[in-house]
Amino acid sequence: MSGEKRIPIPRSIQIQVHFDHHWLCAYCHRPTVFPPAFELLAESIASELPDIPIAIYDGLWRRDKAPLLDELAACIDHIQPITDGGAHDRSNFTTCCNRCNARKSARPAIDFLEESQPWKVKGKYGEPEDWDGLASLFVVLARKTQRPLIRTEKDWLRAIEEYYAQLADLPN
Repeated sequence: MSGEKRIPIPRSIQIQVHFDHHWLCAYCHRPTVFPPAFELLAESIASELPDIPIAIYDGLWRRDKAPLLDELAACIDHIQPITDGGAHDRSNFTTCCNRCNARKSARPAIDFLEESQPWKVKGKYGEPEDWDGLASLFVVLARKTQRPLIRTEKDWLRAIEEYYAQLADLPN
């Protein structure tokens, strides 16, 4: 696939991968956050408190304008890089934080973990199982926003709602 344009990962697959991994970074195990939720949250805050400067969202995830996204934005990573023959499919996708994604770059996951040995979070009561990366916040804000959603937001909303609908259909 070298030199070719990479096919975008469908939003429904991205959502499934994030939920499958409980929105935790595969490398450092920190909780990740869903960037579109921060965009709608920033808009909501700005409409209620227009004179208050906030550093919640920036489209480029700049550290000075969006420190949480710079560190914790949820990314989809290729475990085995495409440049090394890794597949561009769900079996080769994992959730990672923006920080680990940038540090790993195009290295295989195993090499990155051996070389960097990222600090791992150890919770006294175990790993979070119900963390959703604030995807549910995105759904609430998207449904309540006064402006029309752009196509990308509609696509994310549809993918998350479809995922939640599938959960509702599962036997308890």
